[in-house]
Amino acid sequence: MSYHHHYQPPNHTPPSPRTLNPTPPYTPPPRSNSRLSETYDELEKMLNDIKTPHQVSKAEKVYMKGEQAFENSLASITEAQGKMAKVKTAGAAAYDLANQATGGDFGAAVSNVLQNPALERCINIANQLVDVGKHVPFVAPIFVVLKIIIDVEQKARDAASKCNDLLERINFMTSQLLVLKKVQILDTTRDVIKRMEKVLKDAASLITSYRKQSAIARRLNMGNKDKFIGAVGSIKAVTDDLMISLQIQQTTTLDILQRSVPKDPEDEAAEAFVKEHGGEEAVKNNPDLVRQFAQQIHVTVDEAALSSLHRSISDLMLESQTAIEASLRENVTSAVAEGLKGYAAEVAAAELAKEKEERKQCVQCKEEYRDSVNTAVACTFHKTSDTQGRSGEHSCCGEVKPCQRNWHRSKHHCEYPYAAFFERSGNILKYTDTVDWYIDLEEKDMDDETKEQMVAVGKLLRWGTRLQRVDEPILVVRVGSVWYKSPHYFATLEPSELAEMAFDQEIDDVLIFRTQPGEAYAMAEWIKDGNGMVVGCRCTTKVASSRRPTVHEVMFDPMTLEMVGEVKVVSEGGFKPYKPLTPYVVPETVRYGVTLTGKPVRKPRTDFKTVASSPDISCVISPSSDPPLRANPKWAHPTKDTFIGTVTIFNKSSDVTIASATASWRLVGDKEWKDPMSFALTDPEVLPTNIGPKQTQTFSFETAVPRSEEEVAHDIKWWDRAYIARHRPLRLKLVFKTIDGETCSTILEYVFTPYKIEEPKDDQLAFFFFDDPEQLCRNSVAVSASTWNDEVITLPTKRLTVTDLNKLVYTAMKTGKTEVDIQINATFSSSRTDYWNAWALVDLNCQRVYALKFILRQGKEVEKPCRGCIGYVLVPEYGESEERREVMYAVEEVKLEGVGEETWKGFVDEDGWDDIVVEVPKSVVDVKDAAPTNGVGVAAAGGAGGVVVGGPVSLAIPEEVTTHLATFSTTLETLTAIPKTLDTRLTSIDKTLTTLATATTTITPTLDTRLASIDTHLTTLIKTVAIPAPPQKPAPADPTTTHIEKHL
Repeated sequence: MSYHHHYQPPNHTPPSPRTLNPTPPYTPPPRSNSRLSETYDELEKMLNDIKTPHQVSKAEKVYMKGEQAFENSLASITEAQGKMAKVKTAGAAAYDLANQATGGDFGAAVSNVLQNPALERCINIANQLVDVGKHVPFVAPIFVVLKIIIDVEQKARDAASKCNDLLERINFMTSQLLVLKKVQILDTTRDVIKRMEKVLKDAASLITSYRKQSAIARRLNMGNKDKFIGAVGSIKAVTDDLMISLQIQQTTTLDILQRSVPKDPEDEAAEAFVKEHGGEEAVKNNPDLVRQFAQQIHVTVDEAALSSLHRSISDLMLESQTAIEASLRENVTSAVAEGLKGYAAEVAAAELAKEKEERKQCVQCKEEYRDSVNTAVACTFHKTSDTQGRSGEHSCCGEVKPCQRNWHRSKHHCEYPYAAFFERSGNILKYTDTVDWYIDLEEKDMDDETKEQMVAVGKLLRWGTRLQRVDEPILVVRVGSVWYKSPHYFATLEPSELAEMAFDQEIDDVLIFRTQPGEAYAMAEWIKDGNGMVVGCRCTTKVASSRRPTVHEVMFDPMTLEMVGEVKVVSEGGFKPYKPLTPYVVPETVRYGVTLTGKPVRKPRTDFKTVASSPDISCVISPSSDPPLRANPKWAHPTKDTFIGTVTIFNKSSDVTIASATASWRLVGDKEWKDPMSFALTDPEVLPTNIGPKQTQTFSFETAVPRSEEEVAHDIKWWDRAYIARHRPLRLKLVFKTIDGETCSTILEYVFTPYKIEEPKDDQLAFFFFDDPEQLCRNSVAVSASTWNDEVITLPTKRLTVTDLNKLVYTAMKTGKTEVDIQINATFSSSRTDYWNAWALVDLNCQRVYALKFILRQGKEVEKPCRGCIGYVLVPEYGESEERREVMYAVEEVKLEGVGEETWKGFVDEDGWDDIVVEVPKSVVDVKDAAPTNGVGVAAAGGAGGVVVGGPVSLAIPEEVTTHLATFSTTLETLTAIPKTLDTRLTSIDKTLTTLATATTTITPTLDTRLASIDTHLTTLIKTVAIPAPPQKPAPADPTTTHIEKHL
């Protein structure tokens, strides 16, 4: 069991009355009734002189003496235990004496007062109204009614939320009377107080009647709720009128008057039961149904209870009202004096003790409190400090106001959740520099990752990250996930607290905490020596998927809490991967499809000539922006591509006035020129404009080109790149028209620049990819090793830890399939439809994932896929085991199938249709007589006819040159016939060579044999005959001799 001091709430003292905003003080008129005035004086004297009963005073003194003795005996714990036992016995005996002296009423009354703040508040208000009554005698009936309500509630043996709610409203209403002795009493105020008296009598009769009903009658009488609603409405109406008549400016909230009447769970159960069984009368008249409902709400039913069902609360209220009226007719002053004397005495004694009492700080709500006023509902708090939404609702209840009530506590505990506890534990557990953990076990269930068992023990370093280190030794123990929804234990213990366990007779168990029974749990236990001193801790975790628990033990010095020796591993749960005996071998990567370079197919052309409609136009148009066209520089749109550019017109001769400019476009490979969606000059914006001789003019423009329906469906937005020109260059023809109707034009080209293609890096384990030429992107998966915490390998969308890999092994062992789907199925961000997945290859003998298999493929909507990739990567070794085993490869079932040939035709970068070709003119003009043409020639581009400005010069060709050209044509025709003759002769030569090759295979062995024989004879001859010197002029070398010499 976990060690905690036994907490016993002390006596309670009512809070001080609420402070209102009264009007200026008023001197009351002299009392007309001298007898009543004397009675009030006598009552005031009794309240000042009253003393606490002798028995109660004695019990309190004995108990306080025992507490002091306990504080003075901490040095000797054994002796303190004996003293505390005697003190507790003496205190209990004294309390019994006091209770017996009052016939049991002392115990019941004090208990009800302590446990019911509303009743305590009512007594306090009655005490203060005694002084008010001396100045305002006509409030005397209020005393009598309050006394009746107090008497009824003190004698009540069970709690009733409706009565408590009504009592809180009565307290609020009657507390407004406290200002009567300071204000002028008007007739309207008297009338309101008279109405208050009636409302208060009705409320008293309702509470009395409700308390007389049996438990079963309260629930099955549906009219009870209506009575309480009526009483609540009357109290609100009177209170509002009283505050108006007294001119009280309320500074506090009036929620207490506006809230609805509470409903107990038993009331809801009764409503549902009555509705289900035919109504209220049907249930009341059927004893079996009554007993059935009584069993449902866990109450007993006798004959008296059954008979009380047929008495309505209205009848009971009439009887109560008669008794109340009789009490009022009696001597009012006597009733006040006798009825409130005992309560005033208790309040006076409590106030005196409160002045001397120590103030404490509550760790739950962070408010100050005194033990004497501490109750079971005094402290309000939330289970957690986590909030949601802008309005600050707490996640534990969805409300802003505190949802929990309990005793004030001066020391942190984990008996129930409260927000301040998790703030304190979070400051310690969320950081790595706060605790020196000796043992820190975390184990996840392989079947459900959310089910994690954890336990840890260590020495506290600091109370929060980066704070000053603590000086005293403090042990930290954590069991389970420290969260308000989970079973947990978290404590910081000093050596003295550990030492107390050795002498506490009630703490003889070594168990600190266990999260839950069954096969899955986290547990911490003390290790004690022969004298019962705590000298170590045993930590255990066990999940359902593990065959055995993980058990670690640590020993520490009981005074310094320093670890002694090493952590002992008693048992190791979970999975234990073994190392392979031989290295693993995986297949090579296979990839289908084209490979992109990530570079433009070429640079944009800038050599297009200016074409003029007449020789009179001698303008040259050239691009002045680099590149000639820029795509989508400011914005991108899925339905079009926008181009901007700048050109310069140079006028060689006479003045030219540009009146308008137009544009058309086409893609390389398309002959037809098309109109753009829009075209406009941006500088100058207004035409016409004049260009003088030898002058230049710059024109900036912007044009939008529409995409095809298929491209629009792709919904691509590219900045600084034209999606329409990703496969073929785009050409834009600019046509400038003069004021005389003549034109000059040129062509600008845009060549697509692809985005940077991702390449493999040196620190990666593997890089798998296939390229998409349609979108000009690379779909890739990079795999890297990781050493962060217990991570082993990193994928683009997942980091695999040792626990993740063990879980994959566990899945393979359960299913028998050693190829386990990791279930990534991620799409590539560039393509949106192409995707990839990974599978773990498990070695069951070594209980480890030895490799990952990756498959990258086109989207499932592609009917004939032609691109993809399949590859493998070895998983780095993990696990602490040094034992080696034989490898067992996984059985693979998943393959990359159905990938056909690449369908993409490639880039088209030129078609030649915009190049200018100079034609030979039919008329011959003498060179000498030819007029200068100023570099203007006839253009055949596009078949439109025109002149090329700045092109080659056309010359007149003589007739003899034409004759020679005809001769050259005849000669070329003769040369054309030569290849046919060569083909015939080459065929004959090929046949001859084939015959020789066949003969060679037969002749070669025979020739080799003869040559070997000749070699043998020559060797013999050399040994026996001297060879003469060679002649001065050697004869021509014989082929045979040459061969022999070479051989020798």
